[in-house]
Amino acid sequence: MDSTLANCSVTIDLPSNERSWYVYILASLAIYVSGFICILIGRIFWKVIKKWQFKLPEDEKDSRKPMEEYKAWYLQLKEFAVNLDTGKSVLGKCLVVTSFVLNMAAFISYLFISYEFPIEYCDKHDFAHGIHTQIWLLELCLYSFFAFHFLLRFIIATDKLAFWGLNIYTLVDILTIPIVIIQALQQKAWLGLRFLRVVYIRKLPDILIYLNLIETGKFIEIGTVVVNFMTVVLSSTGMIHLVENTGDFWAPHNYSNSNPLNYFECLYFMIVTFSTVGYGDYSCKTIMGRIFCMIFIICGLGVFASSIPAIFGFISSYTKYDRKFKSTPGKKHVIVTGHITDESVSSFIQDFLHPDRQCESNVTVVFLAPNYPSTLIEGIIQKHPSSVFFFNGTVYNLKDCHRVKMSEADAVIVLCDKKSHNPEAEDAANITRVVSMKKYFSKFHIRCIVQLMRRDNKALLENTTHWRKGEGDTIVCIDELKYGFMAQCCYSPGFSTLLANLFVMRSSEKNKGQKSNTWRDEYVHGVSCEIYSTTLSDYFENMSFPKAAAICFSELGLLLIAVEDRIGSEMVFVVNPSDDVIIRKETRAFLIAQDSKSVKKARRYCGRCHRDIVNQKKKLPVCSCKKSSGEVYTSMRRESAFPSTYIQLMEQKPKPSFSIDNMSRSTIYCSSAVDRFHASLKKLKYEIPKDHNLYDITGTYFWCPERPFDEAIMSLEEAAKEDFMEHVVVAVIADEKSPPLGIRELIQPLRASNQHPKDLKKIIILVADKSFLMKEWASISTFPGVFIVQGSPYRQVDLRVVNVHLADLVIILSPPNIAQEALEGVEKPAMLDKEVIMVTMNLRAMTFEQYRLGDTPNIKRQKHEEALPSLMKNDATNLNRTRHERRSMSTNLEYRIRRKNNEQIRMITELVYDSNTLYMEECEEDDEEFESEGIWMTKSYACGSVFTDSVLDFLASATYFNPDILTLVRNLVTGSVTGSSDLDIILSQGRQPEGTEATEEINQARKRCRVEQLALNDESFKIFGEVKRFGELFMRALSYHGTLCLGLYRLHNQERRSKSLNKRYVINFPPPDFLLKKDDLVYVLLQFEEKGYNLQTLSEEDDKYGGEEKINLEFDSNDQTQL
Repeated sequence: MDSTLANCSVTIDLPSNERSWYVYILASLAIYVSGFICILIGRIFWKVIKKWQFKLPEDEKDSRKPMEEYKAWYLQLKEFAVNLDTGKSVLGKCLVVTSFVLNMAAFISYLFISYEFPIEYCDKHDFAHGIHTQIWLLELCLYSFFAFHFLLRFIIATDKLAFWGLNIYTLVDILTIPIVIIQALQQKAWLGLRFLRVVYIRKLPDILIYLNLIETGKFIEIGTVVVNFMTVVLSSTGMIHLVENTGDFWAPHNYSNSNPLNYFECLYFMIVTFSTVGYGDYSCKTIMGRIFCMIFIICGLGVFASSIPAIFGFISSYTKYDRKFKSTPGKKHVIVTGHITDESVSSFIQDFLHPDRQCESNVTVVFLAPNYPSTLIEGIIQKHPSSVFFFNGTVYNLKDCHRVKMSEADAVIVLCDKKSHNPEAEDAANITRVVSMKKYFSKFHIRCIVQLMRRDNKALLENTTHWRKGEGDTIVCIDELKYGFMAQCCYSPGFSTLLANLFVMRSSEKNKGQKSNTWRDEYVHGVSCEIYSTTLSDYFENMSFPKAAAICFSELGLLLIAVEDRIGSEMVFVVNPSDDVIIRKETRAFLIAQDSKSVKKARRYCGRCHRDIVNQKKKLPVCSCKKSSGEVYTSMRRESAFPSTYIQLMEQKPKPSFSIDNMSRSTIYCSSAVDRFHASLKKLKYEIPKDHNLYDITGTYFWCPERPFDEAIMSLEEAAKEDFMEHVVVAVIADEKSPPLGIRELIQPLRASNQHPKDLKKIIILVADKSFLMKEWASISTFPGVFIVQGSPYRQVDLRVVNVHLADLVIILSPPNIAQEALEGVEKPAMLDKEVIMVTMNLRAMTFEQYRLGDTPNIKRQKHEEALPSLMKNDATNLNRTRHERRSMSTNLEYRIRRKNNEQIRMITELVYDSNTLYMEECEEDDEEFESEGIWMTKSYACGSVFTDSVLDFLASATYFNPDILTLVRNLVTGSVTGSSDLDIILSQGRQPEGTEATEEINQARKRCRVEQLALNDESFKIFGEVKRFGELFMRALSYHGTLCLGLYRLHNQERRSKSLNKRYVINFPPPDFLLKKDDLVYVLLQFEEKGYNLQTLSEEDDKYGGEEKINLEFDSNDQTQL
């Protein structure tokens, strides 16, 4: 033995008779068994001590103190050890990281030894020579630290027996630490089981968590899978390397069948075996190696089969959508979250990044959704690579919010699922999203624009702690606006299309190769008109609104519809105000224009500097008057001394195009002639009625005492006796189990207080199951003239009873969406709209007897005339003209009353899916080329006979660019009081407003403009004489009545005499030289008090001497150019 050691070499295996690897294994086994015995003895001893202490008498309490002191000392030691091993303190984190690093260093040391030295060799520990000795000293230090860490973990362990027998790290320490210690005693080295130190790589995810390098559960999960896989592979490789290089120790082999393989070759062999490929270039030759391979394949193959797919699945899923958003300096970003689908993303981007908004260069859109983008969304992102980004995440996760830099976002837009079968749950989800964001970033003000389905849920969000309505936080209520759009069609058919086209961003460019189509060209021109907001130039300062509107129209080609005014302590936008509203400096305004470039003219316009070049240049130069001493605006400042009834326009040079000086051959007199003119003119002026009309306490709508549900129900027989005319029929398709529809939002605009009592229409709700409306009756019981007829919208007999052919409008409401589970495996778009489609087709299939107004019995007409004012129990004889009276005086009445066939039933159908508009279209040859252009270019939408929730998608982006846009839309479609939220506050408390008689506050609240649709032969327009072009009509309506003309409602085919409303289409804001047709209907914004104005040029001398002057407004009839 001594001779052998004297001649030993670290590069040669020991002879078979001198090998002692079993000593290391026995030592580890002895430590393991003795540890078990010691722990068991300790447990028994501890129980005996406890039992002995419990039996001690009271007078021997002092004998317990040493044990108590030992227990307290042990607990302190254990608490200190816990803080170290779990990384709760800085010292503990250092210990955990150090332990991991040293274990990896020990494994690397093993790899080096496995390549340089045999499995078992002699080692004389020559400190002067040999790198093997230095390596041994390094390992001695490493394993001494491991022994200390093992002792520390033993102290921490609550169950010492389980720690010793079942903990994998304990087994690794017991099998590896004795190897290094025994090597110093034997002067022999055995590579042994040192490769097991790689098991500590399983602590890598915990280390990364301690260092806050990974935080999401997804990374922790995949990290655990990866390290477990590596542990199995690397430790199994070490085992194969050990047994193959050692050989079988029993006879007849006696280590002679060893297979010299290095660690890398063994690793290659294990991976090939793992993957079940088995090339055969390497294999196990020893019996021990083969036995281990069999066990390994049985146990390890499952690990491989589960780990590899998980790893590659994570790699494939961790794309650019899981990274952090990198903002561009100087560029704002908007986060869009909530209901993110192909449809919502497409419609949002189309409107938000429209060229007219000019925001693509300075605003980035960031979508945050809990799923990955579809192919369609990826295509949208590729079209806007620098402006649209998509990230996988949710606002409920703070880490995801930080990834998209929510604290730096200019706004967060939360979209809702407008097709949800449970609106309450959808609203609750969006509310919790906002609360989550506000809570996470309470130190920052994050502007939120939220879509909600139900109006009642607005209060839940507004009452939250961090909601700041005055700082940009906005709620877009879908039901409120949707039903408001549909309700306005009762007075102005097609108005829903007109208004939606004004707010949505659409291009008017004609596709190449597309056939010319007269109605489509005119309609597309209107679709391309949008509403913009801007600040008016100083030239408009101190002007009245009508005068500013006249200048914007004649000089700039813009339609001014609203300006900012102070109501109380708030600055709000008022729509078409009277001449009492004076434009101040830096006044913001809403204008209708073709593009944003035209609107910029209103910011720079000067009547003296730009009058001759305004039509030649797209961009006006800076006004040179600003360099003068201010004498330019002397005449404008002089305007405040004139009566507010007049509009003084600056002198203009005659121009060949349309202008105020070149408008018509008619003559309007000035000064004292004006008084004679207005004295002879029967003005359409609303006086505040001093009678017993009742209004809600906020003055928003007409009110009546609450009626019991049974009194509002009307049987089919009772409905037949009523013989309804010019009423509104609401077809409801629902049963008792259906969720509420929110019909209040439909009825309230029809009872707006800015209407005349005679203009109120009876509202007939046709529903098969009356119990459905019992849930909503409390919210509509204070509206006058609302009746419930129990009948089926599917039955033509029931439809005839309520006289649908004599109704001003039939509103077909989409039923509450059925559960999505019931639609699996079926055609969803058709299924969700099948009820309203069948009702619509049923109505179109109905025919009625032809009769004229003269054929109607007088008693029937008299009964109908008496029915309307009886709604409010007031004859209102003190009013000069109402909508109903103007309609009766017009020849248009015969057209309205004669119901020849099915085409003349006015109806508007609510659809869930845009694609179902196909069922509303008539088969015509020219419709095929427009099928791919969506709902916007269908004839059903162009005439306003269909409405979908997708029309309201524009409001989310429009509200971001202008927070006041939502207020403007609400005022136009819901009839709400400008600048007041009192009604919303009352409704949010679950109460209904109380009624009151007319007071000064109520009268002021009623003075709101309203939307009308008038025929050219209407009494209001007859006083103009003959008008041929839209510009002439606009200026005269503004001069005579202070009325703004918004657009036209035109027949498709002039040769067809069927006069069907379904054959019409909307034209938004035609150009001034647009030719009118005698059967056109005009959309107008009427003031509550219609005043007569005079467009004139008034000098100081004329005012001083009271002279008369004639201004000839001529119109070139030879100019036949049209759009």
